[in-house]
Amino acid sequence: MNNRDLTSQQELFLEYLFNDPECGDDTMKACEKAGYGRHAHAKLVRSLRDEIIKRAEEELARNAPKAVKGLLSAMNEDGSVPRGDVRLKAVESILDRIGLAKKQQMEVSSSDATPIFFIPSKMEEDK
Repeated sequence: MNNRDLTSQQELFLEYLFNDPECGDDTMKACEKAGYGRHAHAKLVRSLRDEIIKRAEEELARNAPKAVKGLLSAMNEDGSVPRGDVRLKAVESILDRIGLAKKQQMEVSSSDATPIFFIPSKMEEDK
């Protein structure tokens, strides 16, 4: 992802967005608290898209141990925990997003003598 220098105001926006309970992950509130006007909201979020995604991934990684413990706890549940299925789905989603999901395999075969080539998708190189 993009490693660019952020202004102190942009850093403040990101700090409010991810760490201020008053903002509650609301980009509009974080924007206003950082000193931006309401009109700057959409442009600011677009310009910081890569940094927001990077920090969201870091947040998921920080919570991975909690997700693993939740999964192990759900495995030992007797079914008496209310909404346990919802919690389990949330745990599975977090683990999937950080790359610890169940692996899926696909078998491809062809009876045609013409070779088949699979070209991997282009991925953005880390800079």
